[in-house]
Amino acid sequence: MLGTVDDHDFLGNDQAVSRRLQAKAAWARRLHRQFIQACNEKPLRATYPSLNEAASIEDVGFAQGLGLAQSALLGSDVKLIVLDNRSYAEKLPKDPEQAATCLGPAQLQWLAGELVGGQRVSIVASGSTLRKGPRKGVRGSPLSDFGQELRLIERLYAAQSHQRILHIAGDLHHNCFWPVQPQLPHVREFASSGIGTGWEPFAAYTRKNFGLIEVQSSGLRVRLLGEEPDWNADEWISHEL
Repeated sequence: MLGTVDDHDFLGNDQAVSRRLQAKAAWARRLHRQFIQACNEKPLRATYPSLNEAASIEDVGFAQGLGLAQSALLGSDVKLIVLDNRSYAEKLPKDPEQAATCLGPAQLQWLAGELVGGQRVSIVASGSTLRKGPRKGVRGSPLSDFGQELRLIERLYAAQSHQRILHIAGDLHHNCFWPVQPQLPHVREFASSGIGTGWEPFAAYTRKNFGLIEVQSSGLRVRLLGEEPDWNADEWISHEL
C-alpha cells in the first residue's frame, strides 16, 4: 500500500506551509507514514500504533525536497509515482505573474528521473489535479494555479510520448475525467474524491465516490464509480499508442 496526502489530511483546506506551520506539517507527515506502515504490516496489529511511535518516525526525504514522494513498479511495464503536493506548497500570490511553488524544484527533478525508464505506463498520483474541475462550486487546488510548475510537468509528460501517462488525483469532492489534450495525446487525467463528498454540512457520504484502475497486460481499465452516473466513467486505455 502506498499513499499521499490531500489538503484535509494535512493542515487545512488549501493551506500553504508557512514557517509557522512547519512543525504541524512534520507531524502530518509522520502520522501519514505511521498509517501506511501499519497498513503494510502482516498480520495487522490488534491495536493501532500509539502517538509515541509516530513521534519516533523519521521525516525521511523532507530535507531533500521529496517529502512523501515515492515510486514502485507494478510488474515490469507499469510504474506508480506518488507525489507530495503539500509539504512545499506556498501561498499563492495575488499577482498571477509571480511564481509560487507546489512540488518544489527537487521533487520536479525527481519526477523527471522517475518518468524515464522502460515502463510502458506511468501512473502519477497526486493530491492535486493538473487542471481545474468543471463542476460549479468546487474547483479544487489544481497545479494550474502554479503556472510555472504546471508547464514544466506538461513538458516532462510531453517528453515521454512513447509511453502512456495517467495522472490521478482527488480534491474535487466528485468524480471527474478530462478530455484528451491534443498536445498530449498519450496523457489522461482522472480524479475521484472518496470521503469528502458532500456539498453541504452533514451530507458527506451521499455520492459514495471511488475509482478503480485495473492493470492488464494490454492496457488499463479506469472506472469512476458513485451515485452520480453522469460523473462516472468506464474507459479502456490501451498500452499501444
